[in-house]
Amino acid sequence: MAQSTLKSFFSSAKNSKENPNASSDSDSSQQIQPPKKKAKPRGFCEEWLNKFTWLFLDDGTMKCKPCIDTRQNNPFVKGCGNFGTSTLTRHQQTSYHTDALKAVKLQCDFKKCTDNAETMKTKFLNNSVSTNRHFTQIRTVYCMASLASLMKLQQEIGCPHADLFYTKPEIVCEMEQVISDQITKSIYDKINDSPFFGIMLDETCDITVDKKLVIYVRYIKDGEAQVDYLGNKKVTDCTAEGIKVALCNFLEQTGIVKDGNYSSLMGLGTDGAAVMVGCKNGLGVKLKTMNNKLVQVHCVAHRLNLAASQASKGIEYMEDYRRYIQLLYRFFADSNVRYDKLRELQTLLHGQVKQVPEGTTVRWLSIESAVKMIFEYYDSIILTLEDDKDKTGKAAGLWTFLADSLFLLITALLIDVLTVIGILSLTFQKDSVNLASIRNNVDATVETLKTMRHGSTTCDEVLLVLDSNGPDSETKYKNVQIKDNQNIRTRFNAVRNNYLDNLIENIENRFPKDELNLLECFDAVFNPKRYPINQIELLKYANDQLSTLCDQYSGIIDVATCKAQFLQFKHFVVSHKAVYGDFDKLSKLLITEYTDIYPDLVKLVTIAQIIPVSSAPCERGFSQQNILKSKVRNRLSPDRVDRLLMIKLNGPKEIDFLSAAREFASLKDRKK
Repeated sequence: MAQSTLKSFFSSAKNSKENPNASSDSDSSQQIQPPKKKAKPRGFCEEWLNKFTWLFLDDGTMKCKPCIDTRQNNPFVKGCGNFGTSTLTRHQQTSYHTDALKAVKLQCDFKKCTDNAETMKTKFLNNSVSTNRHFTQIRTVYCMASLASLMKLQQEIGCPHADLFYTKPEIVCEMEQVISDQITKSIYDKINDSPFFGIMLDETCDITVDKKLVIYVRYIKDGEAQVDYLGNKKVTDCTAEGIKVALCNFLEQTGIVKDGNYSSLMGLGTDGAAVMVGCKNGLGVKLKTMNNKLVQVHCVAHRLNLAASQASKGIEYMEDYRRYIQLLYRFFADSNVRYDKLRELQTLLHGQVKQVPEGTTVRWLSIESAVKMIFEYYDSIILTLEDDKDKTGKAAGLWTFLADSLFLLITALLIDVLTVIGILSLTFQKDSVNLASIRNNVDATVETLKTMRHGSTTCDEVLLVLDSNGPDSETKYKNVQIKDNQNIRTRFNAVRNNYLDNLIENIENRFPKDELNLLECFDAVFNPKRYPINQIELLKYANDQLSTLCDQYSGIIDVATCKAQFLQFKHFVVSHKAVYGDFDKLSKLLITEYTDIYPDLVKLVTIAQIIPVSSAPCERGFSQQNILKSKVRNRLSPDRVDRLLMIKLNGPKEIDFLSAAREFASLKDRKK
């Protein structure tokens, strides 16, 4: 018994060691576990509507308005029941949703633009007449900027019958011909109504290197001289005889000259080419064989240009100056890097940019613009050259010549001189230039140039700045260091005097009083400003000049009657001097109201008015020719160029559109 008791004791101890948690497991298994709680179903949170503006709740599901509007394919289109912030965040980051948002934004922007345009259109159309005009013109400018055709433009602005316009090039050319015929007929009729007329000629080459002769006419209408374009004709024989044949054929074919009678052609204006003004075989000499009363005038504007361009010949520094201006232009024109550097300095120092013009002797005022630009931006140019002088020999040579007070002073002198010459040149280029204006303007110009020997405005200003530098300080102009000393000043005075002397001499040689004697006689007889008031002086005034005119035009006027009426005419001019005090006003008065009283003197003043003293209109004709027949339109025929020039230069005041439309309709039967 004792043995069994011990055995059971050790057995329980062993089990206790092998399974120490046995009692605790049995105890815990006997404890009562609480029942588990069921998870609540998730629902829609109203706060999401503020956080996700695209979200809305429909029939218990979440939907995305942008995705629905743009017809996307995702759960938020049909309705998503997976309520949760993470679900909404994931959808917001998908490509479907971002694409939908972009599409909606574009739609909104487009709708705003169309709504604004419609609103502005309605506002404009309902506004005043001026606003309606602005609306139409703005739309016109838009079509012009977008390179739309004019016919398309008329369709856009609602022009009547624009949808039925012809667009075939051949028919458009027919319309051009009809318009041109209307203009030329009107001009020819006015020329035939004028008792006398003058012709202006010049020749040039177009873009296709065809030799062209441009013809302008000067005639009288309503007592005033009128200048019109006549033609732009191709010539193959450029000799004086060839030009004469081409001109005569043109005048006779157009009916301006009838039956070979050239007695009405009294004036010829040309440039100074030998083929035009040659004393033995020039065009003027050949035309005078057909009418010995014809007066040929070498264009005063060309004369002035030659006088100014040749004044520097024989003066070494002035010739170098012209050459260095050309080199300066090429230095910048050949390199965009240098030009960019110059522009940067111009912007920094002057706040604006200006290109270096090309100074040539062909264009009348190009030297003046180049000199003024160099003077205005002198500091920018010198600094640019100084920066490059160690890199290129061209920059070093230009800098050495330009960074000198002699160059600066000559530039200032040329500004003053060319300003005066430019005013005279522009005066001579006007269509209204007449005999009375030549001598007075030339004399005033010469006197002004003579005073410049002792100083001129711009030159004196530069000298004042240079003299303001201290005797021991470096000479600076516009904060740029330049070379200056007494020897340079002495040389400047010598160059200035030589240049001005040459220029004055050239002008006087180009406008001699004896060569313009006939024009001077016209001016003396018909310019009220020259008439003396003293009765004794008036008795003898201009008698010799009238005799010269009578000798020249003896077959056209009654010489005895003309001389007999001249004294009374002189008193008439003096009595009307206060009201009709210049050449043009007196001429108009005589031609319109005193033809019956002073018939011979009226003929003389008519001739005086139609003599062309300048061929500048021909130069403008060439400019328009080059605009029309350009590189991109080089296949235009000579006849079409002539038609277009007639329309461009003489229209639209001379066009009878109704007559043109009727003539076009009568050409042939058309479908529309």
